[in-house]
Amino acid sequence: MQNVVIAGREDSFFIGPYARAFEAAGFSCTLVNTHTGFFYHSPFLRRMVRLLPLLRFIKTRAARSSNARLLERVTTLRPRLVLCIKAENISPETIAAMKRTGTITALVFVDLMDHWEFIKTMAPLYDYFFTIDMLILKRLRDELELNNAFYLPLATEPMPDPFADRTDRYPVSFIGTHNPALYPHREDYFSELKDLGLHIWGSEGWARSSLKKYFQGRSVGDQRFAIYAQSKIVVDSNWEEMPAEGLSDRPFEVMGCGALFVTDGIRADIRRLYDEGTEVIVYKDKDDLKKKVAYYLAHEGEREKIAMAGYQKTLSQHTFTARTTQILNIINEKS
Repeated sequence: MQNVVIAGREDSFFIGPYARAFEAAGFSCTLVNTHTGFFYHSPFLRRMVRLLPLLRFIKTRAARSSNARLLERVTTLRPRLVLCIKAENISPETIAAMKRTGTITALVFVDLMDHWEFIKTMAPLYDYFFTIDMLILKRLRDELELNNAFYLPLATEPMPDPFADRTDRYPVSFIGTHNPALYPHREDYFSELKDLGLHIWGSEGWARSSLKKYFQGRSVGDQRFAIYAQSKIVVDSNWEEMPAEGLSDRPFEVMGCGALFVTDGIRADIRRLYDEGTEVIVYKDKDDLKKKVAYYLAHEGEREKIAMAGYQKTLSQHTFTARTTQILNIINEKS
């Protein structure tokens, strides 16, 4: 049985699902936490290091220790593939050393163009670089002339049967950050849904907002899946302060839990990966958002039909199993 090392933060939403997908494909998986030690687990210490340049050696030492641990595991196991998930603290020297063992190195990068300086430096170092955003892929190919970069959207692990005994406890749900600087429309847009059964989970900023009455607290770990599975409609409002086409994991997780997903059309991938009107609902502005949410709350049959179609598309095309197959197909073809 071939071994795969999957490296990244142990609290990443993507480490476990990728490991389970590779194991289902017949691989033995070893997980390596790339953020070990007190520095990575202490928000106070990380803040002090940011504020006091003299303390940056602490971060350097922590990264060096994590790199050494990863390289030791790769040297011992000699896996066919090292799949790094974001793994922004893996050094060029470690990547080069892993490649010298004969293993294939790949980076699945799950952020957008605001990390361009990191992307353009690290993408050429891996054997394979996977990005969630077509704009990043185009830039890598046009500006850096890279032929090792590939498009790989995010995904989910759908629930086996989210429509069986569904409770629909929450008419309208949202889980996410309250940050007006990054998401200037969220509070304003979601205010239109106050009389339609709005429930919000996320950062504490919601508790100080005009929607504090609708704030349910933080969603911890996999709790979000239970919330989505008990929601009729889940809404979204994306960050639009920079060019981006790639989707977060939210659309895949929502539709994988059988809820109707109602989102803006800012990210081109929502229409690239799903059929508007039959698998997902896209709104134009806050008035259109309110109109469409009210309509689909009142028309249960139409809502459930679209939610089912979104679920079936997710189940067939947007799972971690599908993404793992894409990765392996690309590696096999190039190898």
